[in-house]
Amino acid sequence: MKEKNNKEIVYLLVCLVVVTLIYLLNHFTLYTSDDFVYRFIYKEPFPSANEQPVRSLFDLITSQMNHWKVWNGRFTGHSIVQIFMQYNKEVFNVFNSSVFLSLGILIDSLSFEIVSNKHRKHQVLYLAIIFLILWWFLPEIGKTVLWISGSGNYLWTAVLDLLWLKVVLRRNQSPYNILWTIPLAFFQVQGMKIPLQHLFC
Repeated sequence: MKEKNNKEIVYLLVCLVVVTLIYLLNHFTLYTSDDFVYRFIYKEPFPSANEQPVRSLFDLITSQMNHWKVWNGRFTGHSIVQIFMQYNKEVFNVFNSSVFLSLGILIDSLSFEIVSNKHRKHQVLYLAIIFLILWWFLPEIGKTVLWISGSGNYLWTAVLDLLWLKVVLRRNQSPYNILWTIPLAFFQVQGMKIPLQHLFC
């Protein structure tokens, strides 16, 4: 029992260290020109005169429809970016650090569900290794994890994809779990540039 408690404490410490480090890196990562475009209703790739701020959900939908027509169809990632650009950057820093932590935990959890549970006693070690691998092998971590526009398009959508996979793997545990795959699968369409009406034909 004591050994189990010690492992849980170490596990939480690993998570705390990761969140703290990513938060600090987020804190010192500034906005770029791409980010500022998403503070307003999207009209074109570059800021122009008389920009209209996003003030409601309708403005956000209008903005993403424009983005879909002008730039690309990644509405999920760009909606995430646009929502966070309406708040102080510290709000994004906190949420983004938590999402990066979720990425590592989901990878750890899914790897054991797919392969085997027999090595679960080394869970803390594997989690630490996963975060080290993510740090070492993620391409341009500043652009894919720390930068607001990059994080919304790559980190956050990767977590959504892994959540979808986790629900699919657990579909036998509850018949209602499969219902969660529908909205998650819809959000995964975010990488395609296709007219909206084609989704419903």
